[in-house]
Amino acid sequence: MKNRNGITLISLIITIIILLILASIATYSGTEIIKSSQLTAFTTEMKIMQTQVNEFYQKFQNNEKILIDKEEINILELGEDLSQVQAQADIVFTEGASGIQDSNGYRYWNHEWIQKLGIEGIEQEFFVNIPKRSVVSYEGFKYEKDIYYTIEQLPSTWYHVEYENKNINIEPPTFNVSLEKISQSKWKVTISNIQYKGYIGKWKVNYQLEGQNDWKTTEDLSFTVNQEGSYRIKIVNENIESKEESVVILPSQYQQVEYIASTGTQYIDTKIPMSSINRINTKIQFTSFVSNEHQGICGRYTSNHSSFQILYNAQDEKISTIWLNQKLSIPKDLEIHEIELSNSKIRIDENSKQIDENLVTAMDSLYIFARRQDNSGDQIQQQQYSFIKMYEFDIYTNSKLAQRLIPCYRKSDNEVGMYDIINRRFYTNQGTGTFEKGNNVNI
Repeated sequence: MKNRNGITLISLIITIIILLILASIATYSGTEIIKSSQLTAFTTEMKIMQTQVNEFYQKFQNNEKILIDKEEINILELGEDLSQVQAQADIVFTEGASGIQDSNGYRYWNHEWIQKLGIEGIEQEFFVNIPKRSVVSYEGFKYEKDIYYTIEQLPSTWYHVEYENKNINIEPPTFNVSLEKISQSKWKVTISNIQYKGYIGKWKVNYQLEGQNDWKTTEDLSFTVNQEGSYRIKIVNENIESKEESVVILPSQYQQVEYIASTGTQYIDTKIPMSSINRINTKIQFTSFVSNEHQGICGRYTSNHSSFQILYNAQDEKISTIWLNQKLSIPKDLEIHEIELSNSKIRIDENSKQIDENLVTAMDSLYIFARRQDNSGDQIQQQQYSFIKMYEFDIYTNSKLAQRLIPCYRKSDNEVGMYDIINRRFYTNQGTGTFEKGNNVNI
């Protein structure tokens, strides 16, 4: 007789299979939760350490020391020497592990040092390079067969959305650049005071000698060069890129100064025909305004108004940029202004105006510190001089930098003028009197 209250063998087997499936799902989910929490802990600690290292980097740039146990310690002496953990360092600093093969400059930050530095919420230990602002996990985060030692190594899909969005819609980074002469023909360029609101732990530096086509790249924030000239510099991290800064290295017989100043009778003939110029960039500061007298920084005025000039217009008491008949002006003042004059845009500081592309036909060479004045036909009748300090002056022809004029003086006779770093030529005063000069730019 069949027992209706019992359990058949088939039902028992099905029940056991279902229970095993549920148990495996629970185990898998539990494992994933644990891995997720471990990943969160790893990334959180790495970001905490990166923030701390960025702060130490700023102190390092300012030559500050750290007070630990009432003793001042140099920033680069924080942590232990890698020789204390050489075996692990040899594992971590390889292409197949952290991807960083050069361990120079890294220090071992163990639990004791992290506690000394007052960094809370940290369970890991690290390798740290403050000048490079680099943080590397000592043991790394293991997932399946791989071990990750830096945040940059983690697959992007593992990041928190909050973390991923930190570098979106943020102003480009800014930085300072300094130059130090370390031998007769070698200079050290140093990047400092990097300002960026997003999360970037490490920057690459791109630099290029003006006139060359290729950019050079270094992961160090200091690098050496051995050629005179003008260097363009920017910092990058993947698709994040700063604006360019520049440093200038003049030949040893010249001394760079902050500016040169004209007193109303000096000028420089650049020898470049105005008809070949399609852009000018300069930084100037007026020092005096004469009633009812125009002051020309550069360019030419003709009776048919085909003007191409930067000037102080005494008629309306404004500083103006004019490309042919298109004009942009600001009220006169004694501030430093960055001015651009081109066949597509005229600009004074942040004020700009797009213009139609028209060509200047005047064959006269461009003067600076003076404006050529023509009131009748083609004959130049006079120059209108300016009372300004000039900090820099760039001339472009065919959209290429043709002259970069640097304020300086010749050491042999103290002659003040501007040195063209592109063509290696020194331009002196063509008028009367002498230029005044600003303070030396020390290298």
